[in-house]
Amino acid sequence: MLVLSFRSCTGNGVLERTTFHIAKKTNWYPIQLSGKEDNLRGFIDELITEIVQDEKLKADIVTYRTGDLFKMLDNEEYDAILLALTVDAFLKERYAVSESIFVAGPVLVVSQGSKVTSLEQLKGRPIGVGKDSPISFKLASLHPDLMLITYDNIITALNDLETGSVAGVIMEAQLAYTYTQALFPGKVKVASEPLIDLGIRLIARKEPHGEMLIEHFNAGLAKQKEDGDYERLLKRWELVSPK
Repeated sequence: MLVLSFRSCTGNGVLERTTFHIAKKTNWYPIQLSGKEDNLRGFIDELITEIVQDEKLKADIVTYRTGDLFKMLDNEEYDAILLALTVDAFLKERYAVSESIFVAGPVLVVSQGSKVTSLEQLKGRPIGVGKDSPISFKLASLHPDLMLITYDNIITALNDLETGSVAGVIMEAQLAYTYTQALFPGKVKVASEPLIDLGIRLIARKEPHGEMLIEHFNAGLAKQKEDGDYERLLKRWELVSPK
């Protein structure tokens, strides 16, 4: 039997443990979607529905506008949480973490004729990045030798890329594919895979109950990809996978 319901919550009530109880937020910050927030919500909801059904699991998914989901998970109010985040050694040591349900993160955009495929090839050359980009500080710390130029408007950065004022532009993958294809066709292109391992993942406590959930979830996700259903859902919701 499949039990999959999406509810809005303001309290921290503990649900009955007859199903896997999962909490998620209403948004997927820090992923930038340029108006496709509803598309991603629809994609995630439909994908999880199919995974749960294929794996013969039962799940109740509750949506929160605010609140510390990790605290709720640690307090055993939920069996798992859905978040957009980067994975580090501390996270993997403490929690059972699924494969990325949706790959995101910043990518490098260069001019159409450029042979550049990595940030390392642009050391010492100006690279545009959004002023309010949630990933700009992380990139600066990871690559202190890069010459990052901040822009109030990322489209201005792409215009400067077209004229050669900057050698590349770093921007969120969904924005990059949308803008390069719709606004700069044949002029600029996405040149790299995501520069940071940012993605939406299912996270559970590192115990048999949680590890079993993640194991089944990963198996269901792999099946969706092998059967082509994952790509079908991406196209249905007008999203792209940068990998």
